[in-house]
Amino acid sequence: SNEHRHCRLRVAGCELRVFQSAIQNPKSAIVSWMGATFVNVGFDNAVAVERIVAIVSSDPSPVRRLREAAGRGQKLIDATNGRRTRTVIITDSDHVVLSSLQPATLAQRLAEMKE
Repeated sequence: SNEHRHCRLRVAGCELRVFQSAIQNPKSAIVSWMGATFVNVGFDNAVAVERIVAIVSSDPSPVRRLREAAGRGQKLIDATNGRRTRTVIITDSDHVVLSSLQPATLAQRLAEMKE
């Protein structure tokens, strides 16, 4: 099974472990670095998988209020690169990460990692 195979890469003096699935499909990159595993949330931005509490659509009103509150509390991270926000990622540190990817895309990337 290929799901746990990885290659070691050295970038800027840091060793990264890139999972085989990320080599075959770079857009679904799951990267392990310094003991943490990261998922690509678009535009070369990544979030620590272990810190994710929820992945939700950005449309519902309660999620919009959560975004506004996070912005007021300096806990909002915009990873959309100026694109429309489609997904809101909530972390265990109460940070709110905005992504332009569809929620199903991020959920699929996480599922690929757990296989």
